[in-house]
Amino acid sequence: MVSTPSGSIVRRACYICHCAAEYLPRAGRSTLSNRFVVRFVPRLSAYLALLTLLSLCAADASAQTAAIRGFVTDEADGRELGGATVALYEISADSVADVPAYGAVTNSDGVYLVSRIEPGRYLFEISFVGFVPFRDTLSFAAYDIRSLSLELRPRTEEMDGVVIEEERGGGMTDVRAGWQTIRPEDVDRIPSLDISGDLASYLSSLPGVVSMGDQGGRFFVRGGEPSQNLVLVDGMHVYQPFHLLGYYSVFPTNILNRVEFYAGGFPSRYGTRLSSVIDVSTRNGNNRRHEGMASVSPFTTSARIEGPIFPGRVSYLFAGRESVIEHGAQRYLARDVPFQFGNAYGKIHARVNPEYEVSVTAMRSHERGTVGEATGSSAPQVIQQRNEAFGIQSLLLPRFYPLLANVYISHSRLTSTLGPSGDPTRSSSVRSTRFALDAYFPGRRIDFQAGWEAVFTYLETDLTGLYQNVAADNRLSAPGAFYGDWNVEVSPALELQAGARLQFFGVRLDPYVEPRIRATWSRGTHRLTAAAGMYQQELVGVNDRRDAASVFTAWTSLRRDFGDIPFVRLPDPETPGGSRIVFVDNLVRGRIARSYHGILGYHGTPTDWLNVSVEGFYKDVADLFFPEITALPQLSTNLHPASGRSGGFETRVEVEQGPFYGYLTYAFSSTRYASRSPANRVWYGTERLRFPPPHDRRHQVDALLSASLAGVDVGVRWAYGSGLPFTRPRGFDGFIPIDDVHDVFEQPRSRRVLYEEPYRGRMPSYHRLDVTASRSFEVRGGELTVQASVMNVYDRRNIFYYDAFTFERVDQLPVIPSVGLQLDIR
Repeated sequence: MVSTPSGSIVRRACYICHCAAEYLPRAGRSTLSNRFVVRFVPRLSAYLALLTLLSLCAADASAQTAAIRGFVTDEADGRELGGATVALYEISADSVADVPAYGAVTNSDGVYLVSRIEPGRYLFEISFVGFVPFRDTLSFAAYDIRSLSLELRPRTEEMDGVVIEEERGGGMTDVRAGWQTIRPEDVDRIPSLDISGDLASYLSSLPGVVSMGDQGGRFFVRGGEPSQNLVLVDGMHVYQPFHLLGYYSVFPTNILNRVEFYAGGFPSRYGTRLSSVIDVSTRNGNNRRHEGMASVSPFTTSARIEGPIFPGRVSYLFAGRESVIEHGAQRYLARDVPFQFGNAYGKIHARVNPEYEVSVTAMRSHERGTVGEATGSSAPQVIQQRNEAFGIQSLLLPRFYPLLANVYISHSRLTSTLGPSGDPTRSSSVRSTRFALDAYFPGRRIDFQAGWEAVFTYLETDLTGLYQNVAADNRLSAPGAFYGDWNVEVSPALELQAGARLQFFGVRLDPYVEPRIRATWSRGTHRLTAAAGMYQQELVGVNDRRDAASVFTAWTSLRRDFGDIPFVRLPDPETPGGSRIVFVDNLVRGRIARSYHGILGYHGTPTDWLNVSVEGFYKDVADLFFPEITALPQLSTNLHPASGRSGGFETRVEVEQGPFYGYLTYAFSSTRYASRSPANRVWYGTERLRFPPPHDRRHQVDALLSASLAGVDVGVRWAYGSGLPFTRPRGFDGFIPIDDVHDVFEQPRSRRVLYEEPYRGRMPSYHRLDVTASRSFEVRGGELTVQASVMNVYDRRNIFYYDAFTFERVDQLPVIPSVGLQLDIR
C-alpha cells in the first residue's frame, strides 16, 4: 500500500465532476424525454464524486497506520457479544499505560474495528461483563491490517472478595435524544400475556408511544402516524409489525438480539419516513449445540429450535407462534375475542471466514379479526392481513482495507383486506424490494459512515363498499438515497454526529437534501443530548380518520407520471440561443410530506440505584396528504394537503436496588393538524380546519414494580392515558345527487352521516393494571417456567371505538386471568 497524496485525491474528484459537466451540453435539451438526462445525470455524478472524495480522504488518513478487527462471540454457544469493550494500551519499556490509546465497542453483530493505530507495541484487551477478559501483547507495523476473532469464556469461578456487577446501561431511562437501545431482558420485565414476552408490550410502555389499547395493532410515536414509522428486521421492511390484538407483535422476545428505537431525530442512514424508526436485529442460532423451547398459554402456543448445521461455522434458528384464543381464553371470558394470528421466523447464519459472514432470514405473519360484531351489524367487517419478508445480509471486513461493510438484499410484501367474510370490499397490497449498502470507516476521533439504498415498491389498492363507488389505484414508487454520517469526538466530554441524506423520490428529479445532527455532552453522572433533522416521505397510509378504531390501511404514493407534468420553456442566459425547462407543478417544486425534529434531553444518575431522564421534543410537519374529510361513509385515496405540529416532554425515573426494580414515567404531548380543502367548506363552512388527530393523547403515565422474592419473579404494571379525540355525529340524512329532475320519493338515496367539526369530542380515559408472577424449576435436560398473570385486574371498561351508525360502543378486553408454561430444552 502506498500513501495517496491529498492533491491527487482532489484532482481525481474534480476530474469526475468535470466529466459530468462536459456531458451536459452533449445531452441535449430540446425534448421532454431528455429532462432526466439533463437534470439527473450531472447531479448524480457530482454526488458520486463527493462520496469518492470522502472515501479517498479516509484512505489517505489511514495511510501508514495499522488496524485490527474481528468477531467476538460467546465460547459456550457461539453467539455474538454486542457491547464488548476493546482497548489497546501503549507499552513503553516495562510499563503499560493506565489509559487506553485506542478503543472500540462491538456492534450488534459482535464486530469490532480499530483503525489508525500508530506502529508500536500494545496490550490488547477485550472484556465483557460476566466473561473472562482476553489479553495479549501485539506489535503493529505500518499498513498492518490484522484480523483477530475471539471467543470469550463465561466467568464461572468464584473470586474471594470480588463482586462482579453488570455495567449500567440500557433500561427505561437510558434514552439519548429519542434514541433508545432495547434488549431482550428489558422486554422480559414488562408483564405480558405471552410467557416468552413480546416487543409490543415494551413499546406500549414507553412515554410518547400511543396505542389504541388492547386491540387495533397501531402505534403512534410522538404525534406521528403508524405509516410514518420505519420498521426494519435484519434490513427487511415490515409494513405491519403489530397484530390486531395489541399485546403481540411479529417479534417475540426469543428471537431478539437488540432493537434500536428512535422516537425522532434519527441519523441519515435511515430515511423515507417522517416519525420514528424501529430497527430490529435478530440473534443467531446456537452453533455449539441443539436446544429448543415450547410454551403454551390460553392465548398462544409457541416453539423455537436452534443449533449447529456445521458446528462453529453454520447455525439455524426457527421459531413460530400461533394463537389459540378460540380454544383457550375465549372459553372463560364473558365475550368473544374475534382474533386469530400467528407468525413464523427462520434464520441461517454462516461464518464463512474470519472476514466474512452471511445470514439468510425469512419471516411470515398472518391474522384475521372481526370488527363490528358487537354492534349487531348484519354484515360484520372481517380484516385479514399477511406479512411476508425474505432477506440476505452479508457482513464483510475487507482484507486490505480497514472498514466494515453490510450489504442487504430483501423482498417484503403486505396484503390487507376488509369486508364481509368471503367477499372483502377493500384491499391493499405493498410489495417492495430493497438493495442497500452500509460502510463504516473508523478513526481515532472521527468515524465516517456512508452508504446507499434503493427500494422498488409497488402499491395496489381496491376500495369498494355498500356506500362507495369502486376506486382502484396502482402505483410504483422507487426511492433511492445516498447518505453520510460523521461521528466526531470533539473532546472527552463532547461528541457530535453530523450527516446528510440525499433522498430521491419519483415526484421530482432533483434530490431532497435532508441534514441531520446529534450531540452528546457527558460529565460525571450527567449527560445532555440533542438532535435535530429534516425528514421526508412519499408513501401515504390512508385510514378513515373519523373512526378511531380503523384498522385498515390503504397504501398509496404521490403521483410520479412525468409525462403529465406541465412545464414551460424559458431562455437560458448561460447558453446563447439555448433554452431551459421550468416545471410548474407543485409536486416538482418539492411539495412532499416533510418533518422537522428538535429534541433536547438530560440523563442523570444521582445514586447507584437511581436514574432519571427528561426530554423535550418538537415536530413540525408540512405538506401532509390526507384523504378527503366528507360526510359520506367511504374511504378514498383522493388526497388534500395538510400540516401539523407535535410537542411535549417526557420524564422517566428508574430504580434498581437488590431484587427490586421499578420505573415511573409521565409524558405530556399536544398534536395539532390543519387541513385545507374546498370539500371542507361544503361541510363545515371554511376551507381550513384545525383539529387534534385521533391519536392526540395529552397525558400518559406508566408505572412498573418488579421483584424477585423466594425464587418468584413478580411484576405489577399500571398504565394510564387520557381520552383520545373522535368526531361526534349529529344525525343522518339521505343524499340525492341533483343532476336532473327527480321524484325525491322514488329516487334511491345514499346514506350519509352529519358530523360535527372533526375530533371535537374526547373518549373516556384509559387505564389498566396488570400483574404477573413466575417461577422457574430445573428439570432433567432443561428448565420449566410457570407464569400466572392477570391483565386488567380491576376490570376497567376501556372503550375501543364508538360506532357512528348505531351509536353503540365496543370495549377493550375485560379482566383476563392466564396461566402459561414454558419448557426450555438445553
